[in-house]
Amino acid sequence: CGTKTETISITVNALPVVEITTEEVCEGTNAVLTATAGFASYQWEKVSTTETLTEPSNVLTIPNVFLANNGDEYKVTVTDANTCQGAAIKALQVKSCTDLILTKTATDEVCEGATITYTLKVRNNAVVAATDIRVVDMLPSEVENPSETFTAGVYEWQIASLPAGEETEFTFTAKAKS
Repeated sequence: CGTKTETISITVNALPVVEITTEEVCEGTNAVLTATAGFASYQWEKVSTTETLTEPSNVLTIPNVFLANNGDEYKVTVTDANTCQGAAIKALQVKSCTDLILTKTATDEVCEGATITYTLKVRNNAVVAATDIRVVDMLPSEVENPSETFTAGVYEWQIASLPAGEETEFTFTAKAKS
């Protein structure tokens, strides 16, 4: 009887290393998570719910995120050409963003002692409501006796809430100095 020996060669493939990148996003916009490219397949899931998402590519778009989504974690599992798998997790970074436009108009030419009408308008161009808005306006030195209370020449206008896409205005008058 004889002994026969054979050599078996085994290839050990490294597990794929994947990273997820994302930018901090404003509430009411889309969040985009991007995993390292070049793998054979991608499987995304929301960690807190283990909900499998149907995006088969390395880019996952999460529509219309809000502050309540801040910190939500998403996981991607990748499979390489050797069927080895690797995974990464990334948390969303959602912030409150404002896009307020302030315009001020006034009577542009008057005689001494005449009434000047000022109008301040605030428009919310953001996709979500803006809250606790504070508008500060300086009374020009050429006028006196404003119709509103100015403290040391400064007027403060508080707006509790301004819905997305809406505008509000405030009007006051003052007299041109003689």
